[in-house]
Amino acid sequence: RIDAVTAKPTLKWVGCVPMPNTSWTNSLVILNDGGFRATQFMEFLRSIAQLATEGNTVRLSHAFIQPMAAEDVAAAVVEAALAPPANGMIEVGGPEKVHLDELVARVLEYDKDPRKVVIDPDALYSGVKLSENSLIPGKDAKLGSTKFDWWLENVAPPPKK
Repeated sequence: RIDAVTAKPTLKWVGCVPMPNTSWTNSLVILNDGGFRATQFMEFLRSIAQLATEGNTVRLSHAFIQPMAAEDVAAAVVEAALAPPANGMIEVGGPEKVHLDELVARVLEYDKDPRKVVIDPDALYSGVKLSENSLIPGKDAKLGSTKFDWWLENVAPPPKK
């Protein structure tokens, strides 16, 4: 239990982790005595499609992704902030390991978006060529509980501009 008046967890948003040698590209929060990193958020799958679009084609890697619902990420950050110091990096990820191209294709199909997703082994993700497991958390990662199918059916997409 935390007394919110006298003891507040310290969190600082620092943006995205660089992807040297095709490692992380996701959000990082600095916690007391350590850090926190999460796999890609499900909420960004539509943006990933947009960034990879050429004409009516979405060119994506066939690399695995283990996306996490933003609500699960928020819960994991709160849990980490309220826990004793980790003295190291805390990793979190989604509960399902899926190919990036297949997941984005499912989102577009659900949205009735006419763009076609194609596998492109040379496709870049945030400016970097992915290896098969670049976007997968480590073996000791804490996994969220929200499965993709539930998220797709129950979390509204952002409003169209």
